[in-house]
Amino acid sequence: AGELRLIVLALVIAVGSVSAVGFFTDRVRGAMDRQAAELLAADRVLESGRPLDSAWLAHARQLGLAIARTQSFRTVVTAQDALQLVEVKAADENYPLRGILRVSPEPFASDFPVESGPKPGRVWLEARLAALLSVEPGDVVQLGSEEFIFSRVLVYEPDRGGELFAIAPRVMMNLSDVQATGLVQTGSLVTYRLLLSGEESTLSRFGRWVEPQLARGQHWRGSSEARPAVGSALQRAEQFLGLAALVAVLLAGVAAATAAHRHAHRQYDATAIMRCLGAPQRWITRTYLLELVFLGFIASALGCLVGFFSQAVLAGILAGLFTETLPTPSAWPLVSGMATGLVTLAGFAVPPLLSLRDVPPMRVLR
Repeated sequence: AGELRLIVLALVIAVGSVSAVGFFTDRVRGAMDRQAAELLAADRVLESGRPLDSAWLAHARQLGLAIARTQSFRTVVTAQDALQLVEVKAADENYPLRGILRVSPEPFASDFPVESGPKPGRVWLEARLAALLSVEPGDVVQLGSEEFIFSRVLVYEPDRGGELFAIAPRVMMNLSDVQATGLVQTGSLVTYRLLLSGEESTLSRFGRWVEPQLARGQHWRGSSEARPAVGSALQRAEQFLGLAALVAVLLAGVAAATAAHRHAHRQYDATAIMRCLGAPQRWITRTYLLELVFLGFIASALGCLVGFFSQAVLAGILAGLFTETLPTPSAWPLVSGMATGLVTLAGFAVPPLLSLRDVPPMRVLR
């Protein structure tokens, strides 16, 4: 019947609108989470102003999480007669867990990626620091009571953030060399970080375990804290697109209700005949509801396909706004799309059909 085709078309439009918004925002959120993890150099970071509890490291290893440790502090580096205030980052061999370190063989040369930080006895300096100290790769610089070989130029570290508010240039060294320098002592201002990566459920489990133990000055950070401004912007955009999709759902629901009312009116005579032949009210209601549910599943599936291809077109149009390719969407928008179709069907198309159970058998004689 033409009314049923109109109901199917209305549901396809409603589900397509909702699923398209869901697929697109899911892809953008996935890209943001991936970039935020790179800004943390891990999936989660435990930050502390005091040495990390060894029980925390042991528990993280027991859960199967990948861990890395860093220490950050300010000090003075010397080279020959030059002195310069610097920010030191000492990292172990597992750093970074997310993102890529980039270095170059000499200042302002082409950079290349590396898997981990400097080896023991080596340090990496930023290009501007090398210029301030008038040193070149291979020269010796001194940190505290130890001398180190300047081996490479540090170009990029994922969790450094912007350099606009950097107080001093960066020096990166191996974590195992910190104790020998004598720079970290009781009362030293040091930031200790425990970087973690792994399955989201395992990370959440570790977070629930460790958060009650955190003292003042200790923080458990995730990807949402890495870019809060971008996250709020995405939330507002998602709300705006969701509102537009909701308008489409309401208009499609009105069309479905009108078509269902017309379809129910056309079935009055057939329903009266079935009542004369002994069909009970429950059987009639179940028959028409099963018909609608069958059409609802088909229309919702078609709407999800329309939404998937629509978001692909939208992502292609807005590709220039993203620095990298958006990841593949998850399956959750499919669930919300199917639920939208069935709820729209139940709220707008089912009520008119429920009136069929009250059609009297006497309608045939009339």
